Parts: sequence; C-alpha cells; structure tokens
Amino acid sequence: MSNCFFIDFENVHNSGLSNLKGLCKDDLIFIFYTANTETITLDNISQLNKSGCKYELIKVPAGSQSLDMHLISFVGYVIGLSGKKYNYVVISKDKDYDNIIGFWKGKCEISIKRQAAINVSSVKTPVPNITASADNQSIPAKENLPVSVKIDNVKTVNGALPENVNKSAEQNELSPSDIEKSIEKLILDSGYPQNLAEKVKKVVSDGIKEEMALSSIYLNLKNATEDFRAIYELIKPLVKKHLKTIAQKKDEAVQNSSGEPSIKEQVQKLLCEKNYSEDIFTSVTSIVCKNHKEKNAKMLVYRALVSKYGQASGLELYHHIKPLL
Repeated sequence: MSNCFFIDFENVHNSGLSNLKGLCKDDLIFIFYTANTETITLDNISQLNKSGCKYELIKVPAGSQSLDMHLISFVGYVIGLSGKKYNYVVISKDKDYDNIIGFWKGKCEISIKRQAAINVSSVKTPVPNITASADNQSIPAKENLPVSVKIDNVKTVNGALPENVNKSAEQNELSPSDIEKSIEKLILDSGYPQNLAEKVKKVVSDGIKEEMALSSIYLNLKNATEDFRAIYELIKPLVKKHLKTIAQKKDEAVQNSSGEPSIKEQVQKLLCEKNYSEDIFTSVTSIVCKNHKEKNAKMLVYRALVSKYGQASGLELYHHIKPLL
C-alpha cells in the first residue's frame, strides 16, 4: 500500500523531511507552509526528486492555526477521494491533530497516524476490515488517486506542478471484456486459492446479467463459499464499475439512435469551437462524461476542473461546460 504524507512544515521544518529513504513513485507528499516558514533545503528537494514520488508545496495564509485548519481539511478531502488506498500520515509534533486523526480512523477504518518526520518503514499496512454485510453503507473507498488541488498561492520547486496524480477516466474505466479476468486476478492477489477464484468468476459472470446484479451476486456467493461477505466486499467495487460502464454505453446508444448528440459529442463540439488544445479537449471531455450523470454533477465537474487547471482557467472552462450539465 502506498503512503500519503501531509506535512505541517511550519511545525516540523526541514527535520520533518530528514528521512526520505524508502519513498517510491506511488507515494504522495503535500507540504503545507506559510510566508513565515523557513525555506526548504536544496538537499531535501533533491531527495524528493530522486525518490520519484509525487509532491506538492501548498502555501496557505499565515495566522493562528491557519495552516492546521487548511491541512486537516485537505486530509478529509483526500480521504473522501481515495478511501483505503493509502496509509495516511500527518507529519507534525502538534498533538492537537490526534483527535481528528482518531475520528477519521474510526469513521472510515483507514490507516492514519501522526509522527514527527517522514519514516516510510514506520508506516504499517493495516489488515483490511471486510466483514461488513452487503447492506452496510459505510463510506466507500474511492479508487481514484487524489486530485492535486491548486490554490492561488500554490508553488512548486521546479516552477511547475508535479505530474497530476489523478488517473484519467479512460485509465479507470473497466472494459466489459475484462471483468472476469479482473475478478480472478483480484481473488488470487488477495491470497485465495484458484478453485475459489473460478467459483467467484462464474458467480459474477452469471449474476452480472441479472436486473439486480449486485443482489444476485451476493446471494450466489453465499451458496458458493462460507467467506462470502469478505469476497463480496472485495469484488463489489469492480462489479459496480463494470455496471456503470455498461449503463453509460447503453445511454449513449439510446442517444445516438434518437439522433440527438451525446454529452461527449456536445462537449467536444463546444471545445473545438473555443479552440482549446488537444490535451484540454481530451481531459475535459473525460471529466464531464465521468460525472455528468451524478446527482451533484455540476459540483463534481467544477471541482475537477479547478483542481486540474487552477481557479481562473478551471472556472473559465466550467462556465463553458455548465449549460450542458
């Protein structure tokens, strides 16, 4: 499991970055600082670059507890996006963080702690709690990496933001032809035997065709293995993603048959008329297609655009797209 560090640089200064060994390209580091904070050393910058991890410097207004509030609100935002995907670590000597850390740990059953400096070897991967029933409505684990949030004062060490840590919608979509293979790999990677993987794969293959697919899969798993609750919680995100992909394709087919342009076509047409670059054309189209059917589509699209392109450019794009949502 990868690590996500939130550094209170005003509290720990460069000592919080004194042990960067063990970092890898999948680790994330967000360094919060103010105008009153001393400069990060070139040695620490060099070590961060060598590690290959994704990091970002986020400047927030100076003031009593200002950095603390900005940091902990951002922690909640990232947890909401990524769920149990990371080991979360707040780097600070300030024990005032401990209450909210305890809250997140109990509420979301995630791995989160506070320590005085980055030390990858001290961040342990927890055993996942997957005993919840099918009806359990606990906070779901998001599979997306957290979107790097830009604010007016965000700066980076090399004059540009690090590579965006959010995977594109195309990368995250699960092709219908991949569902059985993905289920089998997930079961085997989780330590279960091949014969159980075959049973689960068949249950999913049969149940996915039913009108109440998730319920059908849950009930059939109950007949296939005593460990059905754990298996169901393990495969549910993949099944839901597959069902969502199928539903989107059906909707697009209906739109195309009616002669009306799909949301994808509408967005592409609009961006072409505005002469946006190919990168923006592709990315914005993916963001809108991914979110436009959600209940809070406008808010999700707005946040994603501002997160990716900054307040000014993101807002401009949103104003163009908003009438289509």
